[in-house]
Amino acid sequence: MLIKELNVSENEVFIVISCLTKDVQMTDNDVFKANALRVLTKIIDEQYIQNIEKFLRQALIDKSQHV
Repeated sequence: MLIKELNVSENEVFIVISCLTKDVQMTDNDVFKANALRVLTKIIDEQYIQNIEKFLRQALIDKSQHV
């Protein structure tokens, strides 16, 4: 939530969102994946919502209790 309060440029926001989506996609660690999804849902703007919609749908059917 602090990220939303900071006065950051659009490039910095893109980098943070890209890193978090990479954690969701590439990691085999369910704890990292769950935490990245939680942060993404807190900081995401309307313009990026379509990018993570797929990850949120996958998280709904994920068998891991962490996700």
